[in-house]
Amino acid sequence: MTYTLLNHIQGKNGSQWAKFIRETGTENLLMVAIDAAKYTHKAMICTFYGDILVKPFEFDASLTGLDIVKKHIREEREKYGMKEVVVGIETTGHYYEDLVRRCHKEGYRVRIINAATTDQERQALLNWSKTDNIDLMAIIQSLIHGRGTSSELRSGSIGSLQKLTRARRELVDDRTSTQNLIRMHIDHVFREFQGKSIWDNGKRKHVQPFSKLFGKAPRYMMRHYPHPNDILELGKEGLRELSIRENLKLRDSTIECLLDFAQSSISQPKENVEVDIYLLAQKLDRLELLDNQIKRLEKKIEDLFIETPGAIILAVPGIGVVTGAEFYAEMGDITDFDHALGVRYFHK
Repeated sequence: MTYTLLNHIQGKNGSQWAKFIRETGTENLLMVAIDAAKYTHKAMICTFYGDILVKPFEFDASLTGLDIVKKHIREEREKYGMKEVVVGIETTGHYYEDLVRRCHKEGYRVRIINAATTDQERQALLNWSKTDNIDLMAIIQSLIHGRGTSSELRSGSIGSLQKLTRARRELVDDRTSTQNLIRMHIDHVFREFQGKSIWDNGKRKHVQPFSKLFGKAPRYMMRHYPHPNDILELGKEGLRELSIRENLKLRDSTIECLLDFAQSSISQPKENVEVDIYLLAQKLDRLELLDNQIKRLEKKIEDLFIETPGAIILAVPGIGVVTGAEFYAEMGDITDFDHALGVRYFHK
């Protein structure tokens, strides 16, 4: 007994696919498998039952190549009177995206197949070899079994937000890596600059000159006075004058801590760590560049996000613009979820 259209074992996507199959009829379906690559794609055309109509053939990744595929499809549709064309494309890097857009434009029903799904089909075919022909057979089997998704690629503001938020995430990862390299170089130049353990009333305590290593003042000191000898040459009065002149806002406790740590530093002589000082300056330049790029990217994300329906997410306490934009971009159209439970599951 069928209760509702959305009661398929594979959920909404499965229900839509089942409805399409019932209404069209399996005998009226032309199945096309495409294995995407950077320069040369490969395709195969079959019936819904797996009978091969056009053996695997290659075509270039351009309009001339797509014309070859369209020609084969047109010939087979006319020969067998097929009503609908189902194209299965495996997600291979980003190479499949242009194919998806073009096939949608031609009016084909596109099913995007995850690479993990085709791997399972290869195992079901009792063939663990990785060849283009086996991949095409696996894609066809995935189509026949109703796997994959008919979701279109992100477009418009959602597509733009997805690209921007993913680019920001990469930059943030790069910034973290750069900060870790800065920590490594400053360890070689002036280990105690990041703090050290001291005994206070019989207890070990970690003391740091700066609460944040990448604030304005510590960045300035790492760039211009990175070595303990540089700190000692400045002395207390020199550090105070420097703080006033560069608006570093160094507290007396910070100045005393820096001088104390510099005096007892285990670091090598300055001439022995010249390379680390040079690399430290380079990494600080890179960090400044990444900071500026992230700020500009976040501004662009904010400007775009507040113009979308997804901006309503900002009404949720604790969700900022960048987090909300990333959530909205990855979640996509909220109508893809049948009810609120689906959205909560995605959020987890």
